[in-house]
Amino acid sequence: MVPIEELPLIKVSTIKNENGCTNIGGIALASNKKLYAIKTKQDNLMSTIYTFNDYEKENSYTTKKYTNKLSHGNGLAYGNGLLAIPPCGYSLTTINVNNNWERIKYRSAYYISAIAYLHNNVWIVRSHDKIVKIKINYNGLFFDNSYEVENPMAEKGFTVSQDIGYKSGKLYQIYSNESKTKNCIIVSQVLDRKLETIKIYVSKESKKLYEWESLAIDNNSKIIIAANTAKGDFLYRSKNCVI
Repeated sequence: MVPIEELPLIKVSTIKNENGCTNIGGIALASNKKLYAIKTKQDNLMSTIYTFNDYEKENSYTTKKYTNKLSHGNGLAYGNGLLAIPPCGYSLTTINVNNNWERIKYRSAYYISAIAYLHNNVWIVRSHDKIVKIKINYNGLFFDNSYEVENPMAEKGFTVSQDIGYKSGKLYQIYSNESKTKNCIIVSQVLDRKLETIKIYVSKESKKLYEWESLAIDNNSKIIIAANTAKGDFLYRSKNCVI
């Protein structure tokens, strides 16, 4: 039996709407305090990248606007100076924040709905019911077909898949219920030929909209969560360390 535990959170700051972008798609940590986020307009024709110098402080961000460049922006991951943005489709966009915010859009042989950074330019993506490893360079996306594993089933009642994150050999995946009032995070050990679910974190049931959209794990083993709520989009941090 996989242990299930409630995840207490502390609200730390607001991801305000900028440039008409209201849909929070993803967050990614670049350091223990520096955090990137992406929000998109409802028509997917405008996106805003946020750079929080200290995500725990209100209004500590700058923004960069993209018109008709980043599609839906369904997630965000950071590694080696690259932001990777999956669109829920057969492509992937990267932005090199260390090279004048150079943007490259790649075609993909796999449908990509979420992405996380592992190490040494190895990334992990969710493609429908599969988890696949890839590498990214100027010539394209290179999929490691030797690592294509079945994704663990979501906990009963949680059917809306959201973002993924990775830390210290573990994959973290967010799922919400259909009414988007309760959420869970499935934690899996990344093994050679499979994912083994080792823990499930859940939120309290909300009477109003409360949807965990994206996550990151800091160096203190605290989870940072971007949530879409009835009162706006906020960043939360877990009170306790996670496995």
